[in-house]
Amino acid sequence: MTITFESEQTAVEVAPEQTVLDVAHSAGVNIIATCGGRGRCNSCRIKVLAGEFTPPTEQEITVLGHDGIARGFRLACQTKLLNDGLVRIVPPISERSFRILSATDRQEYSLDPDVRKRRLVLPETSEEHQSSDFEEIRALTGLPTYTGKQQVDLSALQTLPSTIFHASRDVTAVLWDHHLIGMEAGDTTEQVYGIAFDIGTTTVVGYLIDLRSGKELGVASELNAQALYGGDVMSRITFAQQDETGLHKLHQRIIHTINRIIEKVCEQAGIDREHVYEVTIVGNTCMHHLFLNISPIHLGVAPYLAAIRERYVVAAEELGIQIAPRGRIVMLPLIAGFVGADTVGVVLATGMHKGSNITLAVDIGTNGEIVLGTKDRLVACSTAAGTAFEGAQITHGMRGATGAIDRVVIDDDVQCHVIGEVPALGICGSGLVDTIAQMLDAGIINANGRFRREHELEQAGVKPRLRERIKIDGKKKYFVLVEGRQTDNGEPVVITQQDVRELQLAKGAIFAGITMLMQELNIHPDDMTELLLAGAFGNYLDTRSAVRIGLIPALPPEKIRSVGNAAGLGSQLALLSGKAKLEADHIAKTTQHIALTNRPEFQVAFAEAMAFPEGL
Repeated sequence: MTITFESEQTAVEVAPEQTVLDVAHSAGVNIIATCGGRGRCNSCRIKVLAGEFTPPTEQEITVLGHDGIARGFRLACQTKLLNDGLVRIVPPISERSFRILSATDRQEYSLDPDVRKRRLVLPETSEEHQSSDFEEIRALTGLPTYTGKQQVDLSALQTLPSTIFHASRDVTAVLWDHHLIGMEAGDTTEQVYGIAFDIGTTTVVGYLIDLRSGKELGVASELNAQALYGGDVMSRITFAQQDETGLHKLHQRIIHTINRIIEKVCEQAGIDREHVYEVTIVGNTCMHHLFLNISPIHLGVAPYLAAIRERYVVAAEELGIQIAPRGRIVMLPLIAGFVGADTVGVVLATGMHKGSNITLAVDIGTNGEIVLGTKDRLVACSTAAGTAFEGAQITHGMRGATGAIDRVVIDDDVQCHVIGEVPALGICGSGLVDTIAQMLDAGIINANGRFRREHELEQAGVKPRLRERIKIDGKKKYFVLVEGRQTDNGEPVVITQQDVRELQLAKGAIFAGITMLMQELNIHPDDMTELLLAGAFGNYLDTRSAVRIGLIPALPPEKIRSVGNAAGLGSQLALLSGKAKLEADHIAKTTQHIALTNRPEFQVAFAEAMAFPEGL
C-alpha cells in the first residue's frame, strides 16, 4: 500500500499495522505529535482526501468529535491504511512562519570572555638551547607553569609543528580559560566568536556574538525538531524509555537543530564557523540531558534526579557541533530535575540574585518555572502546566504562527486579530487566554469555567449575537470564534468546554506553584515589588487577561513586566563573561528547590486555583 502526503507531494510505502504517524516519521515527513502519539491531542491531525482507513478509535472521537470525523479529519497516530490513500497534514504551516521570541533586553556586563587569541611570533631556537613549541607558546601567552593539569588539547598539540612551520613561526594561539585549544597560521586575532543558545522544549534560539566587542552579529531560531516525538518533557522521556533508539533519535534531532542555527547565524554575519570557539547553552534539565545524549528516564520518576547538575564543559567535536573542533560547549548548571539552566539564565539576566526587593519571575511553557525572593533567599519550583499555552490539546489550538488568533475582544460580538493578517486557521496561547478572559467578562462562562445554560445567559445579560455563537454538537458545547466561511480551511474556530478545562488545569498549576512559593517565604502578593514574565508566551501575553483568569497574582499593571527571552540573555552573559559563569554556578547552588509533589497543600492550592477569580 502507498500513502501520499499532499502538501509534501511525497508517496510512501506502508507496512501492515503502521499508523500514518509512524509512516510519516520513517519517511522524514514532519507531523508534530505533541502528546507523543497517544491520541490525547489534535496536533497530528490529518484530513483524509482519498483511500480507505481503519475506523476511528475512541480517542479520535473524543478529540475530534463526530462532526470532525464526518468532515474527514483523523489523528495520524491512531489511523492505519487499508489501501492506497491520500492525506493532507493539518494545519499546513511552514516552520518559517512560526513566531519565535528571540529578543532580549541586553544589559551592560564586564566583557571578559573565556576565549582569547594571542598573535605570536615564535623565536628561532637552536640545539644548544633546547625548548619546545609549547614552552615557547606558554612563555609568550603567560600560561602558568605545569601544575599536574594539562594545558593543551592533544589535537592542538598535534598540529603545532606543521602550523608553526608553514606559517614561518607567525601564528595565533587560541586560548580557552588558560588552556590552548588551537593554533592558527598568521594573525587571526580579529576573528573571535561565540554563540549563546537557549534550548527550549518547543523552540531553540541562538545568538552569534563577537567576543572582542560583545556585539550581537546574528540571531536565528527554529522549532525544536524533537517535537515530532512529543510536545512536552514527559512525552519525550516516555519516548526515550519505550523506543530502544529513542534517546539516539532525540539527541540527533537537537544536534541537527543546533547545527542548522549555527549555519544560519554564521551566514548572516559572513563568518567562518571554524572561528566560533565557544557555545553556551541553557535549557531545562531534560533538554540538557538529551543534548548530551544522557538518558532522561530518571527524570520521569521520583526523586527526579539529574545525572549531573554542575556546569559541564565538553569539546564541540565530541558532540558533532559544527564550530571549531576543539571549541568548548559550556552547559550552564541546573537547579533540580525540573528546574534547569534556563531558570538559572533568567535569574542571572534579571539580577534577582543581587536585589533587595522581592521579585517573582515566571517562565510559562510546557513546564512553568517560577522563582521568588531576593539576594538573601531565592526559592524555585516547577509546575507541569502542559501544552495548552502552546495551543496543544486545544480543539483548534496551534502555536503562534501565521493564521493563529492571538488577540480577542468580545463586546456586542467577537473581534479577533490573526497573526499575518490572514484568514484564521486556529488559536494560539495568548489568544486562548484573551478569549477565556473575555468570555468570563461577557458572562458566557462562570467562575467554575462552565458554559452557562440558556436561561443563565439571559440572566447574565449576554448579548444576543454572543448567545447565537454558542452551539451544541451532541454532548459537546462550544463557542464559535470565527465562522467556517471566514477561516483558511473552511472549518470554524471554536472554544469547547474541554478547552476551557485544559486552560484551567494549566493556569491552576502555575498559580498554585506561585502560591506555594509565597507560603514558603511567608509573603503576600502586595509584598512583591515586581513580577517578571519571561519567555515567548510571557512576552505576547496580555497581562490584564492573565490576571483576569487567575494565571498570575492581581498586581498593579506597573508591577508586571515582560523581560523577553531572559534565559537566552543569561546564556549570552555567560558567554561574554567568566564572572557571569561563576555567578550562574552560585545561583544554581544557592537557589532552594521546593518539591511540590511532596506537599499535600499543593493539591489544595491547585484545586483552589482551578476556579477563575470572580469579576476583577
